Amino acid sequence: MNQLEVAIEELREDLKLAPQQMPAWERYVDKVRAIADDATRERQRVQRGQDLTGMQRIDAAVDVVRNRYTALEDAADAAKALYKSLSPEQQKIGDQRVANVLVLASQSGAGMATPIGGLPRERPARGPQ
Repeated sequence: MNQLEVAIEELREDLKLAPQQMPAWERYVDKVRAIADDATRERQRVQRGQDLTGMQRIDAAVDVVRNRYTALEDAADAAKALYKSLSPEQQKIGDQRVANVLVLASQSGAGMATPIGGLPRERPARGPQ
């Protein structure tokens, strides 16, 4: 399982979502995964696009940014709807982590980058064993 999927699952567990919150959660997760899929496809296009002319590469770059912007807007709307459905205690958990999962998806596609503010779930430091 990649880092993005781990972050999604950890956030879901930590939020302890009620059944009525699940539709908003599922919409948010769908949008986040769509961003990650787009980032993966973008990377593959860049690798295949070495034979494009300079102008074709510019056009392709503009298309990528336009598509990414639209996907981020959709994901932001889903995140806001999810956040609105959360209790105040859940919002404390989600304040940074809901955004970090979205940023992780946007930056990595495959879940390999670390989002702004660190990993989505703070892990306790391990002492000597």
